[in-house]
Amino acid sequence: MAKTISDLTERVLQKLFVVEGGAVPQAEDTAIVLDEFNSFIDGLFADGLTPTDEATTPVSLTEGTEYTTSDAFPLKDRHFEGVVCILAVNLASDFKAELDGSTVRKAMQGRQRIDAAFMPSMVASVDRALNRLPSSVLWPSST
Repeated sequence: MAKTISDLTERVLQKLFVVEGGAVPQAEDTAIVLDEFNSFIDGLFADGLTPTDEATTPVSLTEGTEYTTSDAFPLKDRHFEGVVCILAVNLASDFKAELDGSTVRKAMQGRQRIDAAFMPSMVASVDRALNRLPSSVLWPSST
């Protein structure tokens, strides 16, 4: 089942112990989480990442898009729990919540997975002349 931003906000508020399972979150709390999510997505662009929506076919997300609670979660479902934990860690002080170590660890793992998934591959090219320097062990001796 496809996740929505509403699912995300509820899960973050549950992690922060603001909402118990099955309870309806307050609109102000949902707005705080939604604002943090939009800032997080914009932050991915600021970090030089190119996040994509791969629900059907890979499409690059548009920088500056403001998501609402009715929108679908824009990343693959495999990133959902990581993003939940990242947002929970970011918002813990706002809600005066104490998080357990597993949430912090999952947030770090989630960020690593996002970086790995969306970081552009760097291919360095080297001038061929640099491969055959006189100091190279493979260079034939002139003596």
